[in-house]
Amino acid sequence: MYADAKQAEQRGFLVTQSLFNCDVIALSKDKDFDEKCAHTVALAGAKINKRIYLEKHYPHWQIKEYKSDRACVDAVKRGDVDCTIFNSYGIAHIIASPELSGLHSKALAGSMDLALAVRNDNARLHSILDRSVTLVSRDVLNASMKSFAKPESLAKNTAAKTHGLLWQNKVFLAMSIITLLAVCVILVVVLFAMRSRKTENKLHQAEKQVEELTRKLQEQQDSKN
Repeated sequence: MYADAKQAEQRGFLVTQSLFNCDVIALSKDKDFDEKCAHTVALAGAKINKRIYLEKHYPHWQIKEYKSDRACVDAVKRGDVDCTIFNSYGIAHIIASPELSGLHSKALAGSMDLALAVRNDNARLHSILDRSVTLVSRDVLNASMKSFAKPESLAKNTAAKTHGLLWQNKVFLAMSIITLLAVCVILVVVLFAMRSRKTENKLHQAEKQVEELTRKLQEQQDSKN
């Protein structure tokens, strides 16, 4: 999820430290697109990260919802909206280059710092995840995402659609591997936490037994005296 602590809290989430970040670009028909002006931007309804990004960096833009990213691109082409936005990792694999003909890209302000999110009533899990994300270097994750996000000039490729699907599969594979590693790390941390809790309980029980034994010895000593 992309959100700072305040935004996440307003939506009922707790977020960890950032895992990696990505740049954001706007697609429009205007070659000289001015991001400082008020615009109507097409946004797929389920894209919460993009919505939060726009609220933070472009609150003066009006959002118009569509069913999918492709529908957003079509709306820009028809002139129904001024632009739509994508993260730099996804655009080349979601929309094939020929479909972007006649549109221009513009790098926007800031970036999306993506993190893990949990409900705000699960502070213990949040604490575990927040420690876990530091076990993998953010630079390594950023480098991995960028290496899998190179567009390979889809416009020059006669098999652009097939090529795009292959890259989607590679990105999916990369994200699956990263997710699997993250889950493994989390499980290890949870197991250690559970083992630590069991050890604490045993120590606590031992302390009680020592206290009880000391009390009995003291009572015996007192009775002898």
